[in-house]
Amino acid sequence: MKKMRVFVGFFLVMIVLILGIGGYKYGPLFNFYIIPPSPQKFASIAVNEMNQKGLFARGNYWEKVKQETLHKVKGAKSYAETLPALSKAVEVAGGKHSAIYQENQVDKTNVVMPTAKVNQGILTIEIPEFVGSEAQAKTYAKKISSALLNTSYKDLIIDLSKNQGGDMGPMISGLAPILPDGTLVFAIDKNHSEREVTLSNNQLSGGGTPVDIGSAKKIKDLRIALLLGKETGSSGEITAMSFLGLKNVKTFGTPTAGYTTVNWQYNMYNGYTMQLTTEMLKDRMGKVYKNSPIEPDVQTDQAYEKATQWLKSENSK
Repeated sequence: MKKMRVFVGFFLVMIVLILGIGGYKYGPLFNFYIIPPSPQKFASIAVNEMNQKGLFARGNYWEKVKQETLHKVKGAKSYAETLPALSKAVEVAGGKHSAIYQENQVDKTNVVMPTAKVNQGILTIEIPEFVGSEAQAKTYAKKISSALLNTSYKDLIIDLSKNQGGDMGPMISGLAPILPDGTLVFAIDKNHSEREVTLSNNQLSGGGTPVDIGSAKKIKDLRIALLLGKETGSSGEITAMSFLGLKNVKTFGTPTAGYTTVNWQYNMYNGYTMQLTTEMLKDRMGKVYKNSPIEPDVQTDQAYEKATQWLKSENSK
């Protein structure tokens, strides 16, 4: 019996050691830490993630920046002191769409909801940026889909001109009734592996927070004008891209902000978050975007007026 207790005790000690070593080595991948990382370990983990996933993390220049970053943080006494070097590194590894910030710097309480109005048979839906909770995402998406499904109108204007991005899930889910099922855009990583962002039965897959708007019929043969501008960025641009190449769709405004890439979010220790660009985008017509702007079909500073004129002229035919 004594030998059995010794064996069980030894077995439990080994399990604890294995779990401890595994947690120390692999825990940071899941933002789990046995002990708080040193500032140097904190920076090393971040650089390793950039190296593995960053869209532009390759070549001699990146290797130089990577080594310089690890050298610069050697004397850091806090996580905050590593940020200048890490911020430069993440911009090299991921481009201008990437950043490191503290979670409390993101305001998820003041969510602006989409608005809709009808004028002379034209429904205009203004779709703002979105950063919020899952409950807010559902409300946001339903505002859009309800306007599309429960309003009387002939033509449609989708205003993305002030949409700076955030979560594209509720944006595209809300617009699902006017988007065809199938591939909306393609995402391509630095190794040229390609995946699809798709829509099926009003469910978005491959990007953003999934939002269920319920069963909704598809609205076909609808003329759609998209309003774009220099503030249209990130998920706002991807939402616009989902319409490019579709029949009866035309874009108006000025070139977009040029954040046409996919970001991956890594939750770091102590409330820090890294947004790292991991993929470029390709539209259904085969055009590739790598933080390049979307050029409207009609470039104008009077996007709403020009869009309205186009819709009315089409109606008169």
